[in-house]
Amino acid sequence: EQLQAHAAGRPVKDILDLAVGTAESLLAARALFPDAALHGIDLSAKMLEVAQAKLGFDAIHDDVNNAARHFRPASVDLIQMHFLTTFIDGRKVVRETSELLRSGGLYSIVSTTYESFPVLRDIVLQIVSKDFLDQASPNPHDPEVVASFLRDAGLEIVALEQFETDVSFANFFELYDFGLKSGFFTHILAQVDESKVTEFQALNVPFPLRDRYK
Repeated sequence: EQLQAHAAGRPVKDILDLAVGTAESLLAARALFPDAALHGIDLSAKMLEVAQAKLGFDAIHDDVNNAARHFRPASVDLIQMHFLTTFIDGRKVVRETSELLRSGGLYSIVSTTYESFPVLRDIVLQIVSKDFLDQASPNPHDPEVVASFLRDAGLEIVALEQFETDVSFANFFELYDFGLKSGFFTHILAQVDESKVTEFQALNVPFPLRDRYK
């Protein structure tokens, strides 16, 4: 919706998706700009394989930190960084990749922040340290931090929206299944010792667990 609102009438010829994943964001962009050339970079060859089964695009198997090596400056009209800020230095990557934008180009960021799942976060901090959680999932603290990535790169903020929705988990197994399969907690679960999962189960967690995603 944001792209539709702000890219209307702009000549979008080249789209770059940073960490293209399974290409859902790129599919949405193609629907809006059917004539644009599509480019996607991802560290995972398997992700690219899944993405290429859905649509044809210029697939680059590399780290997004190297994205600027694959494109000339001012050669892209739209860059998408969706659900990537947890895994990279967002400020650095935005600064370097913003040089790839043509005049009038757009940079779209979708990001989880530290404010997401506040109830669950407080429960998890009973069994792991804040330092561990910050290392395992280094989210930007709030939307203003995400916006600062763009401002520091010399870009103008044309829209900033915070999305919120209530979430509920009936029991531990539903929560674990969601966390693993959705990708929201996969990177944390991959780094925590199995004993911590047992500790979490032993806590007096009030299920159904109700939280708010931001």
